Amino acid sequence: MANRRHVISWVGALASGVVFLALGVLFFRTGLDNADKLASVIGAFVGVAGFGGSVYGLVLARRSLGSAAPAVPAEAAPQPLPEAARLRVPSGLAALPRPASRVFVGREPELARLEGAFDDTARLTVQVVCGLGGVGKSQLALQYADRNRGRYSLIWWIDAATPETLQNGVADLARSIAAGAASSAASRATNEEAVTWAMAWLAAHPGWLLVFDDIAEAASLRPYLGRLHGGHVLVTTRRTVGWHDLCTPITLEVLPRQAAVSLLAELTSSQDSQELDALAGELGDLPLALAQAGAYIAHTPGVGARRYRDLLRASPTRMYASAPAGGDPERLVARAWAVTRARIEEIGPLAIDLLDLLACFAPDDLPRDVLVRAVDADELDTAEALGTLASFSMVHLVDDGVSVHRLVQAVTLHQLDDRRRAALRARAAAALEGCLPAHPADPAGRPVYARLLPHVVILLEGDAPGLGRTVDHLDAIADYATAVRLQRRIVDATRERAGADHPSALAASARLAGFEGMAGDAVAARDRYARLLPLFERHFGPEDEQTLTLRVRLTEWTGEAGARSEAHDEYTRLLPLLDKVLGPEHPQTLYARMDLANWMSHLGDSAGARDVATPLLPVAERVWGPEHADTLTLRGCLAHFAGQTGDAVGARDQYAALLALRKRRNGPDHPETLATSRDLANWIGEAGDPREARDRLADLIPLFERAWGREHPNETLLARELHADFTGRAGDPAAAARLLADLLPVRERASGAGHPLTRGARASLARWSAESPSS
Repeated sequence: MANRRHVISWVGALASGVVFLALGVLFFRTGLDNADKLASVIGAFVGVAGFGGSVYGLVLARRSLGSAAPAVPAEAAPQPLPEAARLRVPSGLAALPRPASRVFVGREPELARLEGAFDDTARLTVQVVCGLGGVGKSQLALQYADRNRGRYSLIWWIDAATPETLQNGVADLARSIAAGAASSAASRATNEEAVTWAMAWLAAHPGWLLVFDDIAEAASLRPYLGRLHGGHVLVTTRRTVGWHDLCTPITLEVLPRQAAVSLLAELTSSQDSQELDALAGELGDLPLALAQAGAYIAHTPGVGARRYRDLLRASPTRMYASAPAGGDPERLVARAWAVTRARIEEIGPLAIDLLDLLACFAPDDLPRDVLVRAVDADELDTAEALGTLASFSMVHLVDDGVSVHRLVQAVTLHQLDDRRRAALRARAAAALEGCLPAHPADPAGRPVYARLLPHVVILLEGDAPGLGRTVDHLDAIADYATAVRLQRRIVDATRERAGADHPSALAASARLAGFEGMAGDAVAARDRYARLLPLFERHFGPEDEQTLTLRVRLTEWTGEAGARSEAHDEYTRLLPLLDKVLGPEHPQTLYARMDLANWMSHLGDSAGARDVATPLLPVAERVWGPEHADTLTLRGCLAHFAGQTGDAVGARDQYAALLALRKRRNGPDHPETLATSRDLANWIGEAGDPREARDRLADLIPLFERAWGREHPNETLLARELHADFTGRAGDPAAAARLLADLLPVRERASGAGHPLTRGARASLARWSAESPSS
């Protein structure tokens, strides 16, 4: 370019000289006058030419400025990244995302497994930790990395949630290592170049730990693993699939309850273990939810464990998404599962539909058959979609059952709008009802009802036919406490639909009263029957069968509530009316006469009770059937009356025969079978073997507590009192006194201070206390 400008300058100068020479000759030959005229013309042309030259000059100048900047020294070639094999880093270099939590409990076994898996730093070892979002995978990895800083030459944490963040994390590793030796090269390197360099560096320098946190798919990691050796790779993931050829994954479950309570206690500085236990249960022992709740309680004035539980029930969506001041909004339950839900949604809508449906049921062991009925998909598609949910640790699949964490349910359900939630519940309820056996009293259907019962309790409304069938099943298996809960739902629905005084509502209320009594609340049963009696008399008439049946039940529970003489006297007045209106062999007449004999025995006339009850047995066998529950109850009464009139051996033998009938009819663990086993033990003791009675009763008490409840007054507490009594009669009065001293407050609470059973327990305590050596 410079030579070109030089040539143009010389050519211009030569041309100018030629023009001036030509003008001089022209002016000499034409003369001055003509030259003057000619000069005007030539001037015009020269002006035009001058303008053109100026324009041309400007163009040349701009070109010169654009293409010929001031001369600078030639730029040096880009600096390459240093040779990876020769570059070392300071020992113990660690890049962790945050400090390890100072409160870390309940994960010692998993930490020990990590330590065991990473026992050799000379070879590549991969260990995967998988589990539900929020279960503590990242915290476990963080704790391991923090506690082993001195073991590794390098610890590097990589956010592996997407392939892009994974690549960025590996590239950042290269830039961080190379920055000290070649900062310019490190900053200019592309991601691909940096990753290649990082892999080369890791291959040349064993003794490092890489943590790939929250990786979505195993396939994203495999290209990196293929280029590594001589270090440890710790992976956290919600996915349970794709890892078993690399290692045996550590699957994290929720915390043990005691560890969950300890975590809350540390975070909140609360000593109220009972309230903390209740909150831990409400949160399903999920570490992230516990940490979120603990931080919220610690930083929010006026909020304790109980208040936080109230807030959860009132506004779960807000609480699962709420961080205290200064908290990390990314580390919240709602956020953790929103990420998982989005990933599942990318795979297919059926899995999301199943997750939403599962939120309507109880959390544990829903049979897959129920879900298949609830979705518009075949069994194979449903199984594959459930497999997707399980691979994200959102559900657990065991045999043909599906379980889901209760917080997953809560967050899922409360993120749905009202219309979607109602539609899901309707589909779920219809599917559940379709799986309930048609004959609830049939023993063959009991395992199905037992498995579906938690879902019925959660899902079915009071007007659902399946709820009534379930109550019939509960009546058949003597689970009266659960029957009370469900029958109340039926009563409320019936009253709302038909009115409180409608016959169907009255019948439902009467059935509820019976369940309340059988569940151990004789006073509630008596009072409900008393309130219903005038309504029955008005609607059905005083001598209608339904009204008379209600009077029998009211009299029975009046006696059970402690007014034994009053029950005896009422039966004496009622039985002539029953005989007249219903007949002496009507089931209600038989029952009333049998119960009258019971109260006669309790009032001290066991011989008269025996004489009243004995003629009833053949009638009962004909009317009810030889193995009907009421016939078997009558047999028990007759055995008891025999013992009370002096024939303990006869009572023992009759109870032994009755126990065989109970087991055949109901099974060995049925509550009524257990009651007969207790009565048999009692008469074994009365017949002369108190040690055998004591030992049998000791074995029975845990079964009673499970079947009847810990404080059932007529069943469990009676078994405990008999056990204490036979402990004393077997030679240990001090132990008997201690047992009764522990029992008496429970008896007073369950039966009342003035109940005959309470008075009996108090008398037994006084007796064995007096006979104790310490007295």
